[in-house]
Amino acid sequence: MSKRGKHNGARQPSGVNAVRVLELLVDYPEGLGISEVAQHLEMDAAQAHRLANGLRAAQYISKTTSRPPRYVVTSKVLSLAARMLDRTDLLRASRPVMLRLRDDSGETVHLAAISEDRPVCVARELSHKRLSVLTRLGDVWPRRETAMGWVALAFGPPEEEEQKLDDDLRCRIEEARRKGYAVDREVYVKSVVGVAAPVFDFHRQLVGALAVAGPSDRVPDDDLEPLAKLVLEGAKEISGSLGCGAIDALYHPA
Repeated sequence: MSKRGKHNGARQPSGVNAVRVLELLVDYPEGLGISEVAQHLEMDAAQAHRLANGLRAAQYISKTTSRPPRYVVTSKVLSLAARMLDRTDLLRASRPVMLRLRDDSGETVHLAAISEDRPVCVARELSHKRLSVLTRLGDVWPRRETAMGWVALAFGPPEEEEQKLDDDLRCRIEEARRKGYAVDREVYVKSVVGVAAPVFDFHRQLVGALAVAGPSDRVPDDDLEPLAKLVLEGAKEISGSLGCGAIDALYHPA
């Protein structure tokens, strides 16, 4: 039985070894036993067993009922790959829209991917102005305190206990559904205004959100509606590029 690479499993960090176990099992659709995993990856059986248990707990592999049991990769690996591909398409479709929106608004534009119902910053186009709003790539916007979060709540899967949300948050969710976008004026960060709108894929599922954020003194109330229109039209354009149909019905479900 051939060894997989020249790495001694006993000397590798546990995270690296877990990935190696997963990569190995992908090559064996019929599965492998613990002793076979250990032999392939040059580690002892106890270490291989610990790693397999960790991957089972995360639902990336499962154990067969055969004797001796074998470990096989689950469909969650495919789901992970599909989410990554979806995100790549999201970035590709969004970039020209984000550049135009930044130039038209003069403010910073952010793109969120919705991961486990949370908006995660995956792209940004910074304002050319000296003072601008900056969110780091990988940051997560709080769902209950930001325009990005309100969009995730309003257009994502229904909250199991939405009726238990406080009145203010329920009103913000309902307003976002009615208008097709959400506005955060100094709720999460003092002196900052954010406007966000949802992005849908060809399955008509929420996959992201597009937002503009700027200092509140540069975005007075009179400018909010024109700015929101720019964001909304940009989000619709991205959704259309991702193959979403009947777009207007998604943005105004009420």
